[in-house]
Amino acid sequence: MKKIFTLIAVITLAGGVSAQGIVDNLKSSPWTFSLGWAAIDDDGRAFEKFLDVKEGWNYNLFPSRISGMKKMSEKLSLDLGFTYVNYDAKFRNGEQVEGSEEGTLWALDANTRFNALKKGNFEIQTIQGLGFTKRDPGLDPNMITLNTGLAFNYWVKEDWGISLNSQAKWGVTNLMDGGSYLQHGISLFYVAK
Repeated sequence: MKKIFTLIAVITLAGGVSAQGIVDNLKSSPWTFSLGWAAIDDDGRAFEKFLDVKEGWNYNLFPSRISGMKKMSEKLSLDLGFTYVNYDAKFRNGEQVEGSEEGTLWALDANTRFNALKKGNFEIQTIQGLGFTKRDPGLDPNMITLNTGLAFNYWVKEDWGISLNSQAKWGVTNLMDGGSYLQHGISLFYVAK
């Protein structure tokens, strides 16, 4: 619990604003909604066969991630998201799955996004936060995760754009043996002013 409070304190200090300023910004800033696709790399093979989409990735043809984001400061935002993916890759958590055993994976995330760089219509954000993942079937069916990653955004117009992102989700109770996975995504986002 101390680690979570320390993480929140560091994020608050990194934003360079007071707690009251964060609350005021959350209330007054418009929502940014996104809808997109997510691919889950949960094959347990670390960086071996990283792009083995056919055997190691889980994804849907329909949009599988939705999120809402509000600004906490000029550079820091709070992002709440939900991901749902059909879970049917041939490798899961380092084990080869025989036959066509299908399942589902869903994740709830509360991340912060820090605007690290903005050049014209292009911006890079760091992603950090907490999540909960439910996998069926899986070695670790319920897992709290620490999330970290990068997002590359391109603003097509003033109020909408395209985002590419990739996150490592580290399993809190089973970090090295099946609790962690990667999530990659592409989405459209819209600022509802």
